Parts: sequence; structure tokens; C-alpha cells
Amino acid sequence: MAREPILLQIPNNLEPWQAGNWRKIANAINAYIGLDNKVNSPKTGMAASGSKVKIDDKDNVADYLEKKLIAGTLLTLTESLTGGLGSKILTADVAFDHADADDMPDTTGVNVDHDTRYVVQQSTAAPTVPAPYEGMLWYDEDEPFGTPFTIGDGAADTDYELKFDGETNDGSIYWMEDEDYFKFIDDILLPDNEAIKFGTGVDMDIYFDGTNGHIRTDLVAASDLHIDCGTDKTILLNETVWDDMRVVPGSFDRPGVSDPTIVVYDVNAGGVNTYLWEFKKNDIASFTLQLPHTYKEGTDISVHVHWTPGPRGNEENGATVGWKVDYSWANIDGAFGTMATADLSDACDGTDHKHQMTPVVAITGTSKSVSSMLLCNIKRTDTGADDTWASTTTGQLPMLLEIDFHYQIDTMGSRQASAK
Repeated sequence: MAREPILLQIPNNLEPWQAGNWRKIANAINAYIGLDNKVNSPKTGMAASGSKVKIDDKDNVADYLEKKLIAGTLLTLTESLTGGLGSKILTADVAFDHADADDMPDTTGVNVDHDTRYVVQQSTAAPTVPAPYEGMLWYDEDEPFGTPFTIGDGAADTDYELKFDGETNDGSIYWMEDEDYFKFIDDILLPDNEAIKFGTGVDMDIYFDGTNGHIRTDLVAASDLHIDCGTDKTILLNETVWDDMRVVPGSFDRPGVSDPTIVVYDVNAGGVNTYLWEFKKNDIASFTLQLPHTYKEGTDISVHVHWTPGPRGNEENGATVGWKVDYSWANIDGAFGTMATADLSDACDGTDHKHQMTPVVAITGTSKSVSSMLLCNIKRTDTGADDTWASTTTGQLPMLLEIDFHYQIDTMGSRQASAK
């Protein structure tokens, strides 16, 4: 039959550390017996059929019990006849080495002298453990660690590994001796709102709150966050952001004919005036534009116009204004091509003094780079149906606020002075 676990009785009135030592010895003996019995699972019951047995659910061949039991290191099996019904008796003797084998306490708890001497012995000497337990880290699962324990023996040029062997995935934590850091061989997960903290005084942390990520450098006092990507490297945004290249009318070049004019604008009829550029039909102005070093190279840009009908919004309700932008785009050392035109015609929505924005028109940016240039015109024209503004009187014409080009940003700047 399967061998029952060995029970070592713990004497009364022991300190927790002393009781823990008893449990350690009992655990080691029973684990050792489990291994030397060569049984896959010591806790699995035997199945008997026709006087033959299977040791456990991993045993595929039934046989007589004495053939199933195997002697091994420190384990002796003795077979003898009882003389009754042909039965046999199998006994097993376990020779377990110990620093004080003669003073092993009895299992009845009556031999106080042996018990006491064993406790004293344990307080001054660790037990001698046979293979395969040599070098084993002793612990008591019923008692917490009271002091730090050491992995390693101070050997030079030795990296130590704490390995986790899972069914599907494995992982390890290495202490890298020469490099002076820990190396984790798998991901590290912190739950929401748990942080990695830095600094002797816990001055900085990094955490995720369930929605957003945070880096805080002001836990003790406000401090700068330095980011060093190395020579010709920078922070790169996988998810790009957008900004405007803005062209204000004050930067226009006017050809001297068909020029837009600056007119007095009484904002909302409040009695305090400012000045805006007013466009009558076929007025035109020109400007140039350079792509900034934050531009995500090769991506499209888009253009639109901001304008207002001023005091004429109600009267021109539904009327369209034929805003258009001509453009030609070239890289450094590239040639400007034929001008193309973005049609930005927009309808007045009938509200006086309203800030309106035209539809957005994309401009292809394939192969375009930072510091590339756009040559542009801004004009108001009618191709037959896209400008139906009725008034031609100064002070009652559409007024331009700004021209904007949306562009994508993927870096804080370029890696080199003239190249992304």
C-alpha cells in the first residue's frame, strides 16, 4: 500500500521558530518518501483487480503489489510470509540521516528528555539533508519570512536567475552582476493607479489611471523632465497631431491691380472700429509659405479660409462667395509645377458679423519634406455659379480674416537642421 506520511509531534510550549523547524523536517521527509517511491502522485489511491493493483491513474499495467514497490536510496523493503492464507507482509525502513538521529523525538510525546535535547540541538545546528535536497532553501509555509534571505554566495561574474516555469509561458528575473541591475524576461503589469516610483524621496512616478497615462515630476518639488534620444533621434508620435500654418492678410503681396482693400469695420455695430481686407469679385493677392520642421513628411495638407460677411450677412443669406487658393508646392532643390486651384466657395448663412469657415480642400503631399515651399494666390472669382454675392458696394463685401493650412505633426522638430 502507499506509505502514510510520517508525523513528527511538535512538543508543547515551543517558540514559533522552533515549531517551524519541526514542520520543515516533516515536510522534507514526506517529500523525499514521495520521490523515492517512484509514484507519480503519492495522494492518488491504488486500484485493485484480481489481486493485482495499479498504483495511480498514470499506471497502465496492473501487477502484484510487491512488484510495484521499489527500494531506493535510504529506503529498504522487506518481504515475509505470515503463514495465513498465503498472505505476505511488506515492510519499508527509511534511513533518514540527521545531525542527531539518536535524539529524534518519539511520536507519542512522552519522552520529554529526547524532545528537549532535540530542540536544543536544532537551535545550534541545521539538520543534515540527503540528496536531492542539498542546497535547498529551507522555509516554513506556515510562518512568514522574518528577515531577508540571500540568493547567491557572492561569487564573481555570476548572474542569478529566479525562474518561473509555467504550463504555457515562462518568466525569469535575473540579477545582472556586472551590469548592476535586474533584468525581467517578460512583461511587467501594474494595475490601474499603481505607480513606478523614482527618487530617494519618491520625487517622481509613472502610472496609468484606467484612462490616461501620467508622468509626474512634482511629487516633492517641481522638477524638469529630461528626454535624451541621442544624436539625430527625437520623440516620434505614432498617432499624429494637427496644427495650422496661418497666413494673415497683413503678409499679402498685392500686384497693384485688382487688389483687395482695407476697410473700416464697425464690429457688431458697437461703435469701436477695426480694419479688415475686403474682396470684391476678381480681387487677388499673393503669399508664400514654408512647411515647418514638425511636419510629418509625405502627408497631405488641407487649406481653408476664415471670413465674415460683416453687417451684410442677413441680406446675403444663401449667397456664395467664390474664395479660391492657387498653389504650387516644391521641395528644396525641386522645381515648382503649374499652379493648381483649390475651390473654397462658401455660402453665407444669413447671420451678421458671423465668423465663417469655408470647406476644407486637401492638397497632396506625396514626397514633400520639411522646409518645402508653397507659392500661393488668394482670390475671389466666379466660374459661373460659385459666387452669387449680390452687393458690389464697398463696406458690404465679404472680408477675409485668415488663410489656414492644416498639417500633421509627428515630431517636436527635425532631427537635423535642414532634414527630418
